[in-house]
Amino acid sequence: PALSGPTMLGLPKGQTSNLQSLTAKTEVLITQEHLPCRVVTLTDAKAQADVWAVRKGGLAILQSLRGEFKPISVVEDIAVPVEHLADFVSGLLDIFAEFGASGALYGHASAGCLHVRPLVNLKTVDGMEKVRGIGQRALALTLQYSGAMSGEHGDGYERTRYNETLFGHELYQVFCEIKDLFDPKHLLNPNKKVHGLEMEESMRFGPGYKTLPWPSTFTFQKDGSLAALAERCNGVGVCRKHDSGVMCPSYRVTLDETHSTRGRANLLQELLSNRGAWSVARGAQDISQRSKLYAPQITPDNVLQSLDLCLSCKACASECASGVDMAKMKSDFVQQIYEERGTPLRAWALGRIALLSEFASHAPTIANWVMGQRWFKRALGIAERRTLPRFTKRTFMAWWQGRGAWSVEREALSVAPRSTPHAQVVLFADTFTRYNHPKIGIAAVEVLEALGYDVIIPEWQCCGRPLISQGQPKAARDLAEFNVRTLAPYARQGIPIIGLEPSCISALSDDYLDLLPGEDTKLVANAVRSIESYLAIDHLPLTIDHSEQMDNGQWSIVNAEILLHGHCHQKATYGTSGSRRVLEKLGCTVKEVEATTCCGMAGAFGFEAEHDEISESIGELGLLPTMRKLPIDTLIAAPGTSCRQQIEQFTGRKALHPIEIVHRAMHHES
Repeated sequence: PALSGPTMLGLPKGQTSNLQSLTAKTEVLITQEHLPCRVVTLTDAKAQADVWAVRKGGLAILQSLRGEFKPISVVEDIAVPVEHLADFVSGLLDIFAEFGASGALYGHASAGCLHVRPLVNLKTVDGMEKVRGIGQRALALTLQYSGAMSGEHGDGYERTRYNETLFGHELYQVFCEIKDLFDPKHLLNPNKKVHGLEMEESMRFGPGYKTLPWPSTFTFQKDGSLAALAERCNGVGVCRKHDSGVMCPSYRVTLDETHSTRGRANLLQELLSNRGAWSVARGAQDISQRSKLYAPQITPDNVLQSLDLCLSCKACASECASGVDMAKMKSDFVQQIYEERGTPLRAWALGRIALLSEFASHAPTIANWVMGQRWFKRALGIAERRTLPRFTKRTFMAWWQGRGAWSVEREALSVAPRSTPHAQVVLFADTFTRYNHPKIGIAAVEVLEALGYDVIIPEWQCCGRPLISQGQPKAARDLAEFNVRTLAPYARQGIPIIGLEPSCISALSDDYLDLLPGEDTKLVANAVRSIESYLAIDHLPLTIDHSEQMDNGQWSIVNAEILLHGHCHQKATYGTSGSRRVLEKLGCTVKEVEATTCCGMAGAFGFEAEHDEISESIGELGLLPTMRKLPIDTLIAAPGTSCRQQIEQFTGRKALHPIEIVHRAMHHES
């Protein structure tokens, strides 16, 4: 049995004895009844918040079940006098068994109110018959125990049809007369309370429901199709939150349902079902022709407009209990649109930033000048006030090839190497590390070598993240094939693959699984680690003490205060704990940016002229004001390239990759 609300929330001062008494009584009850549970008293605010978060997330977790059988809320809100609750539950379970259904019952037992959700496949005739039968039998059982069908949330489309039976014909007619008197045209909440619809009339799914064939690039292995993933959105609306987490950045700024994860998923689901404008199988006709031939209730352009402000931050993939990965769906959907309408120049160019960067690296001075020109930005649709990443005269690979895998510089670091001095790691140096920020790659190599690792820089092609984000996953699949083929032999040997850029890491460990499914892909995905996560788990050998390490010739403290901002893909896939722990091992006090969402840059999103202002507005929700308030001597750590660009663009503060801070500490730099 759960502890009561006041116990879980904590009691006011002076009522400790009441808490102890309640705890003791509950423990006695558990012992007497031989119940398989125990009492845990929570007095810490965070622990209490965690408990309530589970309670709030319960419905979303239940709704996240994969497959065609879903928890259906046909008798979702029943309440009976609490003294009859045990018999009522027993009767409900008998009804479930009678119809061959399993299900979930939860709710407010102390008030006799239950949320009842049988697992049924509504897309079959048998499933519809089960739902109808369970509803009718549950209504009769509720009447038997003098209960109500609406114990907490009121009557809507779901329960209105039961009201005449529940309240009796005479009283129900009075309800109807009052409705007709005050709302004769039935404009306000039609079909609620009275004049209820039949079950089939108000249901999204049913035996006639079908989705259109869709030639996806991603395999959507967990759900089976793009449409099935869109259907996982159950309307709970966690994506509309404002107080925590990352999702949904564009909704937090616009407050427009169209630009929430739920809004986008619903639009996709409608379009791909037989209710959308796209109501024929894909064939010779193009999208525009189909939209003209069939009633444009929901058109591809409606969906594109909604997807336009999706930052592909991936927060929905982890923060939504149903795992609605809108970034993946957006990429897959836009791919099909581009195939029929053509790929815009900017999307083509930004998707191939690695190839263009390689060309630019041969003449960095000229490239930097061109990128700063107004005409260049206008031609590509880049916001004029944005500063594009500059190319360096010496690339990371030029440095690497010019100094060899073991450098004299390694010996200058006064840190004892590992006991296994020739353990190997593969470093996946991303596009920006190679051509724009080689210092990050150099820092990574020198730190790893100082700790006794042989660093391997394999043959390389871009991970494909820019192409995926720009709606061209099919082109990204070619890059995935190369990288998996190159990296899999290392993964088979148990050699870790270390990444520096969170968005690249998420491509290798997450997107590849649906882009190029196979055993080698799984091996690579399992072998990929961020450099901070790798070093934080027993690989960075020292925990630094302020009072000792300044004088022993090993490490120095860069700064006692560090503010860490995690990249969205980092938060969604592997978390920020590695970044935090590796910085704390330097003896620093690390705080993370609270009450914020995405930085707003999101790869190329913030550079795009039409997204420039909303990108800034997203940053102003929390990140940018926090940066402006920081003392000048506080270091800012941000693993993501785009995050560092956004911070510098709007605050003038320079953020560092965590490995740069570790490198500074090892070199006694301030």
